[in-house]
Amino acid sequence: MTISGPLCANNGDVLREAAIAGQGIVYQPTFIVADALKTGSLKTLTLDVPPTPGPPLHAVYAPGLTTPLKVRAMIDFLAAHYGPVPPWDKEIP
Repeated sequence: MTISGPLCANNGDVLREAAIAGQGIVYQPTFIVADALKTGSLKTLTLDVPPTPGPPLHAVYAPGLTTPLKVRAMIDFLAAHYGPVPPWDKEIP
């Protein structure tokens, strides 16, 4: 596949589709390119420097004697879905 350009965009979806079409190399968060990596439409490249990890996710709520059930349910949901490995990073080759 021949890579050609130039292309400039500030939208991850547009950049992903351009990379799939052979328009160049894209550096995007895995949640944008995960499906393309899983299907083999895109391949990962080894970087000279490891990527900078994103900021951690924190649940902040007002202190009190009891935590409202809806707050506890949201915290449990976030912990289950965005634990050590986010859902979009699972099964990426």
